[in-house]
Amino acid sequence: MVPTKSVQDQLQPQKLGLEWTKGVCGICPAGCWVEVGLKNGKLADIKQDTGHPLGMLCRRGQHAAEIIYSEHRLKYPMRRVGAKGSHEFERITWDEAYDISVCNRN
Repeated sequence: MVPTKSVQDQLQPQKLGLEWTKGVCGICPAGCWVEVGLKNGKLADIKQDTGHPLGMLCRRGQHAAEIIYSEHRLKYPMRRVGAKGSHEFERITWDEAYDISVCNRN
């Protein structure tokens, strides 16, 4: 019998040529065990780690690449400068953000 490609591999040819590694998904607090496909060092695909008892993948995890590489994702700390709901923010340093965070805990 000649081995054939699985149906999943036939339907998703973009998975070919990816470097696969195991890890824990950080998109939601559940921390599911996953396998990620990397292309040029960037997340290209994600699937559950079937070899681990906690291997699963929720809806958020399925869209991890879209979430991580979204143009709308914050890349640095922001502070609101306008009225609440006005969507007016300014960029601040990480040290300023940390100081604000620590001050708000007390």
